[in-house]
Amino acid sequence: MSEVLVNGVARSGDEPVEKLIADAHAGDTGRWAALAALGHSPDPRAYDALAVLAASGDWTVRRAAVEALGRHPAGREAAALLRARLRDRSAIVVRAACEAVASLGLAELRPDILSILRAPDAATRVAALRAVATLWAPEDLPTVLA
Repeated sequence: MSEVLVNGVARSGDEPVEKLIADAHAGDTGRWAALAALGHSPDPRAYDALAVLAASGDWTVRRAAVEALGRHPAGREAAALLRARLRDRSAIVVRAACEAVASLGLAELRPDILSILRAPDAATRVAALRAVATLWAPEDLPTVLA
């Protein structure tokens, strides 16, 4: 498995999942690399930990967990969780969720993504548009043009 490097900290999804989960819950700088590595771990406990962390009260943790879910081998199972993050109070988390939905090819969330095209924040609208381009259906054209 390839290593992930975040903020100068290298981690691997092959590491013991218990250690990655513990480090992801810790508040130190290694947290971000551990979260990214959980996204590459095939262990089902990694997915469960990411699901919990994606509901964190800290938007930075939610964003990192959503990004990791977008790469996780079982990420396609996270449709309901990602739908909730597409409605997150943090525009940054919403943008990460748009990218995860597109990366996972979750076409069932296309209507949710289309609704984000009306977001007040331009960067969020661009993230939604990129996701729509990946999940494109011809009937999306009027919404995109509006």
